[in-house]
Amino acid sequence: MVESQLQNILKLVPYTASVSSVLQKDHKQFGKKHLFDDHEATCWNSDQGLPQHITVKFEAKTVIKAIRYMGQGGFCPREVVVYADGKEITRCEVPDSNFEQTINLGEGVEVEGVKVEFTKASDLFGRIIMYKFEILG
Repeated sequence: MVESQLQNILKLVPYTASVSSVLQKDHKQFGKKHLFDDHEATCWNSDQGLPQHITVKFEAKTVIKAIRYMGQGGFCPREVVVYADGKEITRCEVPDSNFEQTINLGEGVEVEGVKVEFTKASDLFGRIIMYKFEILG
């Protein structure tokens, strides 16, 4: 799989998304919409506590091949667990970094829903700050 050939399927297929929490319930400034708005100056900021998660449900079965995100150093996930239709498909340690991170899912998984759970964070209080979130297929 060549990552450059993959597309963000969230721009191609209908979906709904939810997040575990929003910092001080300030959805206007830190809500989930900022994960998908393509503006580098906006972000989703979770409240404190672990685990945190992002859940995406598609209107029809969809093949996913990777998850790509960009967090804020010092407020990044350190362990990510990906669930496809409720079943764990991968668990990985990730670096505390401001750079894009990609979690490859091999040849792809056909799903109706995906949950990306952050079970460890670089922030002592478990807060996650994320500027971009994509599901590639």
